[in-house]
Amino acid sequence: MDKQLEALIFNSLSDQQIGPKNIFSNDVYRIEEFIEGRPISIWEMRNPIIMKKVVEIIFEMNFNQNLRDSVEKILPCNPKKLAIDIAIEEWGPKVRDMLPSLRGKLL
Repeated sequence: MDKQLEALIFNSLSDQQIGPKNIFSNDVYRIEEFIEGRPISIWEMRNPIIMKKVVEIIFEMNFNQNLRDSVEKILPCNPKKLAIDIAIEEWGPKVRDMLPSLRGKLL
């Protein structure tokens, strides 16, 4: 499901021209457009004009209706199991089980 969901998201954003272009894909691999880029510097992160634009882009992607409709078809939203519920119910116990091992490594 995760691979199918990732491919759906990638293809939806590619089709809307707000992500890298999907040149070719099959069940084994994908060839996608290369986009030249670089990380945002700490100085840019402190610039409210730049960060406002970054936040707008992230917001637009997360509330993209075409993308939400596509995802809903294969992974319907369950309002009783939101991201915070998954974090508490699934990830929480895994982290708790890993703590002794992590503490041992830190010592």
